[in-house]
Amino acid sequence: MKEGLSLKPKEHLNLNIKGAKPIMACIGSIEDYCSSGQVDILKESFEHSDDISNVDFKGDPDELYNKDFLVGGFKTYVLSPVDSKNKFSKEFFNCTVLVVSGIDKETGKNISFLTHQHPEEISNKGSEFTSYLKQRLNEIKKKCMPGTIDAIVVGGNYLSAEDFKKRHQYSTASTKELAQLVKKNLQNYLNSIKLLSTKVMETLDFEPVIINGAKESVGYDDIYYNNDERRVYFIREKVNEKIGSFTRSDIEEGKKEQNK
Repeated sequence: MKEGLSLKPKEHLNLNIKGAKPIMACIGSIEDYCSSGQVDILKESFEHSDDISNVDFKGDPDELYNKDFLVGGFKTYVLSPVDSKNKFSKEFFNCTVLVVSGIDKETGKNISFLTHQHPEEISNKGSEFTSYLKQRLNEIKKKCMPGTIDAIVVGGNYLSAEDFKKRHQYSTASTKELAQLVKKNLQNYLNSIKLLSTKVMETLDFEPVIINGAKESVGYDDIYYNNDERRVYFIREKVNEKIGSFTRSDIEEGKKEQNK
């Protein structure tokens, strides 16, 4: 498994404040996590505890709302409360996940929130999702000491036409239809990254780091977040070996270079 920080400097963090460190990501394939025994440990630690937030994209919207989650509807998007609980979210294929963490002014301890959203759904319900996201970002900004907040994004997919065809619902699609699906899927992912990055920048004055980019396989991603340690355990079927960490600005700079 790979473990590391963003490749970019963390100017937004005041490293003189105890605990004001970047979110650490431990990235591995399902095989990596299973062979090391960590899958069982994570499931036991996170999924079998009442004091942990399950940011359940497929959960009942009313039940989630009653637990102070912000929800757009079934399988659209869900934002956890800002609190000191560990958090996890599972089985995101197209979806992206945002994690934001900071140190509470009153307690001196880490607090965080985690979001799980479908790129196409937040494109369709952009204003509502944006309003909820700004609510959570403003809340954590108000509660946390300046210079202690960090954020990352994981998830999404960038599949080839052949991979789309492997999925049952696209097995009869024509070559043209598959090409359109690939293009639309990529654009939805990029739009999601743009929206998340823009809103974090507007509220917190920095861009979230995108960890390992969009997956290039048909499997699902899972994420477990240890709040106290600021550590993400990110599991995907196949890790992108040639993709590290980057920001939305890096994508824009890359486009500029290609167009020269």
